Amino acid sequence: MADRRAPVELSTLPVQSAAPMWVAFRPDGDIIATGHTDGTTRLWNVRDPRRPRPLATLPGHTAAVTSSAFSPDGRRLATTGDTTARLWDVADPAHPRRLDVLRGHTDTVTSVAFSPDGRTVATGSWDHTARIWHIGSSPRTRPPAVLLGHVTIVWSVAFHPDGRTLASVGGSTLLWDVDDPAHLKRVSAIPGGAYQAAFSPDGRTLADSDRLLDLRDLSLGTHDDVVTSLAFAPGGRLLASASWDGTVRLWRVTGGRALWPLALLRGHTRFVRSVAFSPDGRTLASAGEDGTVRVWDVTDPRGPRLMSVLTPDAGEVAGAGFRPDGHVLAVWAKAEAGLWDLTDPGRPRLLSRIAEGGPDVTMASFRPDGRTLVTSTGESGSLRFWDISEPRSPRELRSPFRSEPLTGGMFSPDNRTLAAVHRPDRTVWLIDIGDTGRPMKTVKAVKAVTVTRLRASGAWLYALAFSADGRRLAAGAADGRIPMWDARGAAASVLLTGQSNPVPAVAFDPHGNTLATGGNDFTIRLWDTGLGRVAARICDSAYPRISRAEWVRHFAAVDFTPPCPAT
Repeated sequence: MADRRAPVELSTLPVQSAAPMWVAFRPDGDIIATGHTDGTTRLWNVRDPRRPRPLATLPGHTAAVTSSAFSPDGRRLATTGDTTARLWDVADPAHPRRLDVLRGHTDTVTSVAFSPDGRTVATGSWDHTARIWHIGSSPRTRPPAVLLGHVTIVWSVAFHPDGRTLASVGGSTLLWDVDDPAHLKRVSAIPGGAYQAAFSPDGRTLADSDRLLDLRDLSLGTHDDVVTSLAFAPGGRLLASASWDGTVRLWRVTGGRALWPLALLRGHTRFVRSVAFSPDGRTLASAGEDGTVRVWDVTDPRGPRLMSVLTPDAGEVAGAGFRPDGHVLAVWAKAEAGLWDLTDPGRPRLLSRIAEGGPDVTMASFRPDGRTLVTSTGESGSLRFWDISEPRSPRELRSPFRSEPLTGGMFSPDNRTLAAVHRPDRTVWLIDIGDTGRPMKTVKAVKAVTVTRLRASGAWLYALAFSADGRRLAAGAADGRIPMWDARGAAASVLLTGQSNPVPAVAFDPHGNTLATGGNDFTIRLWDTGLGRVAARICDSAYPRISRAEWVRHFAAVDFTPPCPAT
């Protein structure tokens, strides 16, 4: 292979019976293992690749050998076939010795891989599962952890060079965080994938059947149930997600495009409804249907720490959000909303209760000046405004929107606009709330307020999110699409498509270039909202550029104007 344009055959292994099904090199390159249709594995000395020599035959499988892999130190070999995997001591390849038989799969085992430290083996099977076996130094292997999620045969398993991540391939390509043996978790799902997978030595690329995946551009993460809420920390490099699976997850965001798992936060006993970062990014609040709000120290996002638990005693908690100064937390629940002093996150104190005795509070939003709170209530929808200049004694403001069927009220970051969903016609109302320098004492009559109505696809809209500059507004819709508008009044929306189920969670990063969405399909997706950047990335991967001859063949009536610049 010295000249990869002209490879030269050196030899042919003298196999006269039982066709070979698999081949694997020992890490030092001097030994080859071949798996055969008769259930045997054969070891060959290829120190001189022109004159390979047979060393030993490893029997035992009752069906064809489907895969084999050497441990990183080359002293052990794993083989698969029938419903088992077998471990062999091959420190002396001329005299191999069987160490263990890994039993547990219920159908043919298709693949096997060693972790980089050699202490763990992964297997995939026709039984639609992957399994993790911790082998350590003991001759007997402990029972495996079972990874569920595939709906077809798991054809291949491969460890990332960092040892923390496993890829399993079958129908889709799933990435698993296997760093903590007691809490193995799926962190991403990539549509498609079959047969063999392999990571590049630097860990940046995954070869998956007939495609190469750049893992630095992996804009997809997963939960084990519906994703209900998303929040970016200041700086945009940390994302929190909440889910019906009862967990909160923290993700590293690279370049505004790639997601990588950092931590899994457990503690809620029912669905987690919302997550919110404090303005300094050091504290995270998660709200759940178990009636609690959990306050986490996320200064080290790889090792978050629970600081306190709020129990509003108001039923299922729908959400929580920080006032811009970071000292006050609004908590809204089934029976009421409340304001909590979070100056010391380890010792939260209830300051006041609001919206008591009315319909469920489903959403709340602080005005950026911190002096006004809007709450959305009831199935029919209504907005209520609260003067919280003194959070110990909030006061409701008069509003003509109290009887309007509006919900999901959210203030824009520029302090000028309130967005809300008008339930009957499923449009978004952009309401001009006036001068940014003047506190909101009341809201004028609806006829005197400028309202811009933004139309979407007609599907119900779940969540709204403004970009940091207030110029764009995105929504998650029940039809799986994400409409995005120019909040300055453009009537038409851009529709982002790709999620296959309703989208209840949307969030812009602090720079406004990336939109995160979470769906009922259990996925989190990152979208680059800059058209120029998207076009540049497409052109970077479109090689070679379309030629003039190809252009004439396909677009004969159009002048030659290739969309990507010449390189």
